[in-house]
Amino acid sequence: MEMEQTSTTSESPSGLMTLLLAGWRHRVFLLLVTALGLMVTAVYSFLMAPVFTAQVTILPQFNSNSNSLLRNLASIVGPSTSAEGTYEQLYSQILKSDRILDRAIAQEWRHIDHSEPVSLYRIFDVDDAVDANPTLAAHALKKILQNEVVAFQKYKGNGYMVLKVSAPRDGAFAADLANFLVDQLDHFNREIQSRIAMDQHTFVSERLAEVETKLHQSEEELVAFKKQNRAYTSSPDLMLRYGEINREVQAQTAIWVELRRQVELAAIEMNKEKPSVDILDRATPPVVKSKPQRPLYWAAGLLIGFAVAVALLFLRHQYQAIRRSFAA
Repeated sequence: MEMEQTSTTSESPSGLMTLLLAGWRHRVFLLLVTALGLMVTAVYSFLMAPVFTAQVTILPQFNSNSNSLLRNLASIVGPSTSAEGTYEQLYSQILKSDRILDRAIAQEWRHIDHSEPVSLYRIFDVDDAVDANPTLAAHALKKILQNEVVAFQKYKGNGYMVLKVSAPRDGAFAADLANFLVDQLDHFNREIQSRIAMDQHTFVSERLAEVETKLHQSEEELVAFKKQNRAYTSSPDLMLRYGEINREVQAQTAIWVELRRQVELAAIEMNKEKPSVDILDRATPPVVKSKPQRPLYWAAGLLIGFAVAVALLFLRHQYQAIRRSFAA
């Protein structure tokens, strides 16, 4: 048993040494295959269309209406969105929703590859599928926009939220699309805020009408009581009844005053014009491309080429070892 273990231990370094010697003998082959890997990835990186990324920086919302707006946005965006979520999650879903993307798809855009404004189908090379199946073409284009073009994230350090739009070959187009999307986000939020204010105004107005009816009834009952009981102050029972009616009138009056104030506030809120998305920096055309990062491709090509060369030498070594074993 000890002899077998010694033999096994001694064979392993010998095999490794043999492989290293084979690699040294075939170092030209290693260099050539590694260089070939570098060459292939270098050519591929130069053939890839440059991608430019434009970004819009958005300030987080911290105000008394944020939680209310958050819950209402969550209920409108979809059942998969939790009201306990964050503006980052909601804004990302809104920006990638059919409502926003359909508006972007309906527009025509200026792009460096085209002399006249064209659709997003042309820019992202899915225009051939439009005639064959418009529904599938729109679905494919939206998948490209959702997965490759539009990204939304939050910086953990300062809390700023950033909309990033990546587009091929044209940084100005990327900036235009980013600004369009953030404007649509702001427009969508304005619609929701206006709807909330309108619903609030309708609800409070209806409640005010109900309270006014009850108040008038209580006041009429009080007037009738005084007419029928002019000497009510001399009767404890009548005084007790008077107190009950009078308290009801005072209570309904207090409710009416508060509801009237709420109606005025809701009317002001409904007609108020204010931005719902606080934009710190709008998108400008990026000067430097974001992709491809050629040094990374070149480094990957070197590693892949070297790994392939070593694997080929190892397989050759194993093949020769098998042949020798059969020959023996």
